[in-house]
Amino acid sequence: MTSLRFVGELPVWLGLLLAVAGAALAFGYYRRESFDLPGGLRWLLPCLRSVAIAMVIVSLTGPVLHHRQEIGELGNVRLLVDASQSMTTADPQMPLPRKLMIAHEQGWLPQGQFDTKLFDLAERISTTRRDTLATLGTGAITPQAMRTALGNFTDAVADLAPDVDAAIEAAAGLDDENHVSPEPFEIEVLAKVKSLASEPIDDADQASAIRDRLIATVNGLQIYQQTFSDAFANYCQQWMQTQGDAAVAGLQFFDQSLRIRRIEARLLDRDDGLIARLKDHHHVDVAALVGTREVPIWSSRGEVPIPESLDDLQSSMTTDLASGVIVESAQEASDSEGERSLGSATVLFSDGQHNAGPSPSQLAGVARSQQNAVYTVGFGTQSEPTDLALLQAEYPDTVYKSDRVRGTLVIKDRMPAERPFVVQISDGETVVWQQELKSLDVAQRRIDFDLAVEPLVDAAMERFDNKVQRHSVPLELTAKIVPADGETELGNNSQTIRLAAVTQQHKVLLIDSRSRWEVRYLKNLFQRDSGWEIQTVILQSDDVRQRLPRGEADGSFPNSRQALFEYDLIIYGDLPESVFNATEISWLRDFVDQRGGGMIFIDGAHGELSRLTPESLGVLLPVTWSGAPEPKPAEGLQLTDSGRDNPALTLQGIGNENDQFWQQLPAPQRIALVEPTADAEVMAEAVVDGNRHPAIVGRSFGGGRVLYFAFDETWRWRYRVADQIHQRFWNQIARWVMPRPFAVSDQFLALDSGPLRYKAGDSASLRAKLRGPDGNLVADATADALIWRDGRIVSTINLQPAENLPGDYRGETAALDPGEYEVTIRASGFNEAAFQAKTQFVVAPPQNKELEQIACNEALLIEMASAGGGEYLQEERLGEIVDLLRPLSSGRVVQSETLLWQSWPWFLCIVGLLSVEWWLRKRNGLL
Repeated sequence: MTSLRFVGELPVWLGLLLAVAGAALAFGYYRRESFDLPGGLRWLLPCLRSVAIAMVIVSLTGPVLHHRQEIGELGNVRLLVDASQSMTTADPQMPLPRKLMIAHEQGWLPQGQFDTKLFDLAERISTTRRDTLATLGTGAITPQAMRTALGNFTDAVADLAPDVDAAIEAAAGLDDENHVSPEPFEIEVLAKVKSLASEPIDDADQASAIRDRLIATVNGLQIYQQTFSDAFANYCQQWMQTQGDAAVAGLQFFDQSLRIRRIEARLLDRDDGLIARLKDHHHVDVAALVGTREVPIWSSRGEVPIPESLDDLQSSMTTDLASGVIVESAQEASDSEGERSLGSATVLFSDGQHNAGPSPSQLAGVARSQQNAVYTVGFGTQSEPTDLALLQAEYPDTVYKSDRVRGTLVIKDRMPAERPFVVQISDGETVVWQQELKSLDVAQRRIDFDLAVEPLVDAAMERFDNKVQRHSVPLELTAKIVPADGETELGNNSQTIRLAAVTQQHKVLLIDSRSRWEVRYLKNLFQRDSGWEIQTVILQSDDVRQRLPRGEADGSFPNSRQALFEYDLIIYGDLPESVFNATEISWLRDFVDQRGGGMIFIDGAHGELSRLTPESLGVLLPVTWSGAPEPKPAEGLQLTDSGRDNPALTLQGIGNENDQFWQQLPAPQRIALVEPTADAEVMAEAVVDGNRHPAIVGRSFGGGRVLYFAFDETWRWRYRVADQIHQRFWNQIARWVMPRPFAVSDQFLALDSGPLRYKAGDSASLRAKLRGPDGNLVADATADALIWRDGRIVSTINLQPAENLPGDYRGETAALDPGEYEVTIRASGFNEAAFQAKTQFVVAPPQNKELEQIACNEALLIEMASAGGGEYLQEERLGEIVDLLRPLSSGRVVQSETLLWQSWPWFLCIVGLLSVEWWLRKRNGLL
């Protein structure tokens, strides 16, 4: 294959531009002299001169013909670079021997002064031990396989023996005081192996016995490996003490070098880099693993030179090491071009921190079955660096202005024990919570925080427009670890806390015929919670009948529809509908249907709910009692599939843990046996005589929700745990049933965009309520929600009128990208300045797991290499990969270049053009 390249200092685009310009100028100039000549010469002479001038200018770009010839069969090698964020960290905490070895391989130490013999010998022993144990395995072994393994090990230790015994003496000289020399290698290892080799191995029992003895001998190599590793560490300490500034500078350069930059230096050097050494014998493809994608970087099949850097790679917040293990692009390219290949291999350069996608080891095994060996090269130290990191902030999404926000900060503490550091939460520049701690050197620790909400709300309200009424105030706080001495990474020290502070209480109306246990505990529960305002109405009795107290006094039923509609939730107990007049019954229906309020029915011993007629309040109920037997005691409670999916019924843990918790709750002693209506949703069931019956049933009705309880004994859930479960359940279920309040409102608009924070890919639910200048609801407008980001509109959502809720308009955004958003409304019949209310929310990017663990996961990389039929190498042994991959190829690539701009044909062409021009001019009397 021959291709044209340009290697001169003048860029090819500039050279061609100058050549065209020079040729055009020459043609115009000489064209004037040839104006009186015959037609052919008038054009030919200027063209000859112009082409010659163009060729002279093009010579400055250094045109070269590159010739590439493949001889024999080449292997396919794919080099995969992990481009995740953890690869952009440095490793100053790495042990000194490894630092010096890597610096030596990178060329950062004085050349010829650093002796690596002890390190190399320790690695040879380690490799011999690992390979032999892998060959012997743990299952049954045949006599032939045992003889082969024993023979290979005998040859290996015989080759090691002279070097080991000589190195034992050298190691003793490096640490005379503390050094304990192992037994001579020839006696302790080689003699034992030769003895084993002389014994018969004729059947499986003998093979198994010999293997057990050989494994013991192989494991005996560890003492020699450790001896030479310790000796090399001592050598490194002594070597650094005897070296000058050049060695210190090389070590400092390593401490500041990022993993990805060390890969870059070893791969891309055009003279001695790994790519340059492999491309003469293999088809080489280089790619980066960015998240779950594989991004091509370079291929030897193209004519593009090896890149100078990896600066164009964008580091990712996740790592999927499995995504690049099985890729058939290289093989497909080979087949499509008719190239011959002897074998394939994938080499992964990574720190082994896999946090997304399928199992890399399993896919490495699949790659091996496809004749694609997997080799791994580990970057980074095996121990976590000294660092503090704020991994997560756990806190409620919503709190009340008069309440306190309580949460937990999850911290990675990998600092040496007893080091002081400070954790704080701030509102802008003001620190609102702080705690001084001492490090524990643990993987994770949890720090609880507790701070008042009201001062934060007061400070936030000063920043907002007072023309807008805020029913919930967005708060944005910053939790951070104050940088401590010795931290490796400061970019993981902070988390943003976003929550909404509700400035008005939710209103609950509790109505019942008597003050039964359930009513008493519910009344106390809501009274103690600052987020709720409860009105409890108990029927009054005289000698004749029960009477409903009405009016504005405490303990009275509202005396107007408007007053009733100020409530968010009505809890309707075991009372007859006859205590209400027809107008009040219509109010209660409209409260759910048109107001969009929530209503909870709680059955009782009097069975009054079963007597509600469909023409009145019975139409709201999600159950029927037709032909149902008398109530019975339950044996237990359990969630349905619908209940499992409802977060309001999550009391402890998730999934099976929550299911088991519900089954352990005290069972109701009385359960009404009902049937759900066709449009109802059963969320929890009671087990009665081995059969399941609806216990908690819900449905939508008009613009609101209705929930029915077939029992009135949730107060029993307080047994031994007080309000812990009871209060959590009723807070969650009440908020689920009742309508969510609008976040902000002005004279004409009430607006809500859901929670303050969403996850990437979520959709935001939008609600708006419009009122005209007269205060009446506007139900016939055309309304749009404008979604703003970075000062510009990124989406327009048409809001549709909500069914049964006049004046309400609803819509939903498409899946959202990470960022900060603002929502405004425009509507027909209103000018742009009418609406002052606007909401904000944040879409958080996927949680960045990259910097939580940045130590090299050697176990995973070794597992991948073993499953893939390759080998694992530490970073300092990266150069060995060339020899390991050599068996894949039986051919080579011969490359040569013809320097056109220095060649005689090029020169002859220029001279020839000028000579022809001179001859034609002379012949026509122009000279």
